[in-house]
Amino acid sequence: IDGQSSDYAFCHTFDAAEDQDIAFLFEPVAGHGGDTLNLTIVSITNPDFQPDMESTSSYGWYHNALSASVEMRFNADPPSSAATVPNPVEAFSSCSVHEEKVTSRYLENDLAQAGWPDITMDTLDDGIYYTLTLDGDTVFDNLPLTEPVAVRFTLCGTPGARYNISFFLDHQPIAMNGEASSAVELSKGGVAVVEGVIDPSLLGKLSTFYCVAVPADNAGTPFFKTNSILLFQEA
Repeated sequence: IDGQSSDYAFCHTFDAAEDQDIAFLFEPVAGHGGDTLNLTIVSITNPDFQPDMESTSSYGWYHNALSASVEMRFNADPPSSAATVPNPVEAFSSCSVHEEKVTSRYLENDLAQAGWPDITMDTLDDGIYYTLTLDGDTVFDNLPLTEPVAVRFTLCGTPGARYNISFFLDHQPIAMNGEASSAVELSKGGVAVVEGVIDPSLLGKLSTFYCVAVPADNAGTPFFKTNSILLFQEA
């Protein structure tokens, strides 16, 4: 940010004044000369806030996300090798990506519990919907860690929509088979499923966890960030 001498990071914190301009620099890792690609910029309110499980136990209105997409035209090929960036953090003992078929139980229970009620097979294609569960439950605020936790993120809806899915720990992407994200494409009647197992031994006492789904090819397709969840280990 504000020059090539500053450090690379996945998340920068700004105390932004009214009408303040912020400059950031990056080297694209995709695209070729003549391409026009979508660039999605996401801001998160008060990203440095984290509950301490003493005076606070949830994020409240903090960590809400606001995204903005713009088109970026490539007049030339990007550099063949991008600058060195931080590696994704290791927090999963295993992870996988696969597709399942939409079931009545998924529509009536899973989507409804995640805040998407009244979705039917007839209306499923009219939007894009997601769920996030930890050990099979929807968690809103915090979760104590005493043993490995199974994470399951699902995405469904408009056929052909393509997304990159990333899990984050303290605003750093979690490595999934060595990569910072997993690519999925939605199909009619299908559910894209990204799963991982959190290894508590790789985490600190307090960790902020969430998932993001970034549209890969359509500026009109919505961006999603799940609620931030505090993963904590008791002494």
